[in-house]
Amino acid sequence: RSGIANFRNIAMDERRKSARRRCLIGARAVFNNRSSTLNCTLRNWSEDGCLLSFGETPYLPSRIELVLDNRETLMPGRIVWRRDHEVGLAFPRSRFFQELRDLTRAARTPAVSRTSAKRLH
Repeated sequence: RSGIANFRNIAMDERRKSARRRCLIGARAVFNNRSSTLNCTLRNWSEDGCLLSFGETPYLPSRIELVLDNRETLMPGRIVWRRDHEVGLAFPRSRFFQELRDLTRAARTPAVSRTSAKRLH
């Protein structure tokens, strides 16, 4: 049995084009011509997509936009899988990828270092 589970993990890893990075970032799924939103949590992300977690089973269209809390950038995406309270979202590479990278780096950097860095720039 462990061989089968191991094979499945390897197969999943091979389908991914880029490494995933763990995070816990508040976000909103935006849909219905930007008239509807649903709060969610960004659990992990890569250059090609992300995992969104919702408080309850979400009823979403196949195409949505994602906006991170305290950010204004809307990133269009396509839902590629659904499971219970989670959704896999694929998105094209863009400046949104850079925003995610900067945001997760800032979360790992101690506040003192960030303050000092701001003063230097």
